[in-house]
Amino acid sequence: MEKYIVQLLCGSDSGTAFFVAPNMLLAARHTVAFRTGDDNIYILDQVEGRLPLEIIKEWEEYDVVLLKIHGRQAQTYLHLLSQRIRIGESIVTYGFPDQSKNSGL
Repeated sequence: MEKYIVQLLCGSDSGTAFFVAPNMLLAARHTVAFRTGDDNIYILDQVEGRLPLEIIKEWEEYDVVLLKIHGRQAQTYLHLLSQRIRIGESIVTYGFPDQSKNSGL
């Protein structure tokens, strides 16, 4: 699962993005919402370093942003569920809530 999930950086903000297509990622919009004109959006790849992203669409009401990556394509990606998680059902999460860490939690 970790290869589909990457650290997202924008200015001084950090978050998590995940591949949903070979060159498309989803992330929380609040991670990029307060960017200025000088802030670049990119993922931090452990092999290739910083790879730039372009915002394709933002959904403020859902706190979601669709991003396009330049310079890399994922061979596989995560598929979104169209069902609800039920109370008591087990789930697993993975992400990058802390910019000072180089690995996910």
